[in-house]
Amino acid sequence: MSSETKSGNTTPGKAQKGKIWTKLSKGNNQHPDKSQLIIADYFSKQGKIMKSKRYFELYPTQIYYYSEKDHNQPKGYTDLSFELCFELMREKVAENKDKKDDKVKLGKPKGIKLDKSGCVCELYSPEDKVLIKWRDALRKILNQRGFHELFRAHKKIGKGNFASVYLAERLEDEKMFAVKAFSKEAAYAQEKGKEALLNEIDLMRALDHPNIMKLHEVFETENSLYFILDLLEGGQLYDKMKSKHRYTSEEIKDILRGLLEGCAHMHQKRIMHRDLKPENVLFKDPQGKQIVIADLGLATRCDLPEYLFVRCGTPGFVAPEVVNIKNLNTTYDPICDLFSIGLMFHILLIGKSPFDGKTYNDILSQNRACNIKFDSVEYLKLPLQTYDLLKKMLEKDPKNRINAADALKHPFFDSNNQVKPIQQSNSQTLNDSTKDEIKEDDVTSRNSSLMNSPINSPNIGPRKINQGPLNQDSCLTFKMANTPVLNGRVTDSLHDSQNNDSFQCLDNLKKQIGHPGQSQFGSPDLRNKSTSFGVQLVGQKSPDMSKNNLKRALLNNMKDFNGKIDTVDEAKDEIVSPVKQKGVSDLRNKLKDNI
Repeated sequence: MSSETKSGNTTPGKAQKGKIWTKLSKGNNQHPDKSQLIIADYFSKQGKIMKSKRYFELYPTQIYYYSEKDHNQPKGYTDLSFELCFELMREKVAENKDKKDDKVKLGKPKGIKLDKSGCVCELYSPEDKVLIKWRDALRKILNQRGFHELFRAHKKIGKGNFASVYLAERLEDEKMFAVKAFSKEAAYAQEKGKEALLNEIDLMRALDHPNIMKLHEVFETENSLYFILDLLEGGQLYDKMKSKHRYTSEEIKDILRGLLEGCAHMHQKRIMHRDLKPENVLFKDPQGKQIVIADLGLATRCDLPEYLFVRCGTPGFVAPEVVNIKNLNTTYDPICDLFSIGLMFHILLIGKSPFDGKTYNDILSQNRACNIKFDSVEYLKLPLQTYDLLKKMLEKDPKNRINAADALKHPFFDSNNQVKPIQQSNSQTLNDSTKDEIKEDDVTSRNSSLMNSPINSPNIGPRKINQGPLNQDSCLTFKMANTPVLNGRVTDSLHDSQNNDSFQCLDNLKKQIGHPGQSQFGSPDLRNKSTSFGVQLVGQKSPDMSKNNLKRALLNNMKDFNGKIDTVDEAKDEIVSPVKQKGVSDLRNKLKDNI
């Protein structure tokens, strides 16, 4: 069939360590499920001559091969594991001698190369369309080789403990992407670090929705992993919460609808995010019409018998059934994400969080208790439809909480529908003095159209939090400190916020450590550089600057880059050293003990 080499030519046989193919003996009854077939084509081991042709079938978890004429009995297969990478091989291109033309030309596709721990198998086809079709299918499943030949880095736009983010151009189609370059050494050194990163890749590949961050491809070298991500230009919801005094009903509906539709897609696939908060909600463009959910570093498939991380999230945005977990073998439902969305909905409507304590311990305590007084004046001023949906999303009991699909059908999103009051006046539980504070026109307005403007949302700024020890499970502490308390008060402490990683753990000395689940969107360094978690286009952009003008301006300002990413492969210490400075190894043992 194909050529398979490590230090010399070998023939397919029973899979051994480092081998790619497992040969099936005659009479073996192992057959793939044909209903799961993705694509199938002929490949050979000698380019255009097409000698020794074999027939290959691609399935979600295996590739099977057959003899040229018998497509019923497979002769062998390979598992599509994380250790197996691939590359679209191309013919060499003559060197461009025109110095004025800096456009890089790619050679004509000639084959698919499979690579497992240095053992290589090359499959050839004379048909470009066949090779591109296999490339497009395989990159949704496997990591690729050849990153530096296919991408040109223009500018570093962010840096975290384990990774750097670059504005990069894909040479094949000249499209711009955000490329998150991970140090494998630094990420894998953390407890469950490799598992967490592989989990994030797996989940992002499983999701395909306009309101969820798109992972287009993953490339791998000896030292690095490269995530090819959407380049978003609209900034974070967090930033808009800081800067905006007032949200219209339509703006809130657009944001909430996007969050719910993205979550509905995740939940349909039995995946839960578990860290929804304003920093992880990005806008696709400056107009802010479409939101994108980012950072799946703590996400998980909810039907697993055991979660990689159990009690996790950001205090102030965690569902009560999660934040109060004591048994670390506990599993729970994706409905926990609806509570987090409800808290963001609350901030958009009221201008502050219901858990607005002054210290970390206050916030965590309020989050655990989850005593939201929906009979207070600020809630009773909301239109009835708005009040009803907010209350259903922030239901303490997850069994009674509304799910994403039902929330999208709520009358809140129907501007023409008059909603029947959920209570006659919603003031029956108030004491006399509180009732007197509610004006007659406030009650009347609750029965009016959904187009009523919401309550003013004042500037929301971060405050330093006096942090105490965190209760943690055996592998994870809650994310903290990176997320300011959204309490409706204006402060000047934005640029004084701590420069630490999104995943934090604190010991008695209040030192910090990067968490193994470090996601591609988790560095405050990126936020402080106007780079929303590593996927935002940065630069001084005027409101009327078109995308093409912006692209040209950026490219003109990038002459100091030589076309290669100066990340782990060329300057690994740049990423690794901050982790060492934080004393990772010294802190990890301390953090294993529950406080």
